[in-house]
Amino acid sequence: MRFNPVPWMLVFFTVFLDQISKLYILRSVSSLPEEVFSFLSIVFIKNKGISFGLFNHEGSFVFWLITILIIFLTLYVAYMLYNAQKRDSMWGLSLVLGGALGNIIDRFFHGGVIDFIDFHCASYHWPAFNFADSFIFIGVALLLKSNLKERT
Repeated sequence: MRFNPVPWMLVFFTVFLDQISKLYILRSVSSLPEEVFSFLSIVFIKNKGISFGLFNHEGSFVFWLITILIIFLTLYVAYMLYNAQKRDSMWGLSLVLGGALGNIIDRFFHGGVIDFIDFHCASYHWPAFNFADSFIFIGVALLLKSNLKERT
């Protein structure tokens, strides 16, 4: 097995993009929310929980428990990436790892994950998310596609 630096560069790039976007949001928080389109706004939400705001209003014990669990899962994804042989798996794992690291950085430096993309239709709002969440979603989709392709 030979080390391939390209997937790790993608991890770095996704973390970089995620953190730059959140820095912009943090510097713009006084002018938010801002409507971009009739269905899209830029907002500022600090999520201390997990996806879709679950456990967002729990105490610090739950926050740190979730954070520790996410760190262990992230370490496992890094281990899987290090051992990955197939290109599709490498790309998917790289995106998942980069997104997870971006959100972990937020937890340590901001006390919660910075979410800012708000899709809405009339009064219905999809839970706010960020680039890291998008990278994780795309990475999981690539992993599913890769696994389905292997089984056929």
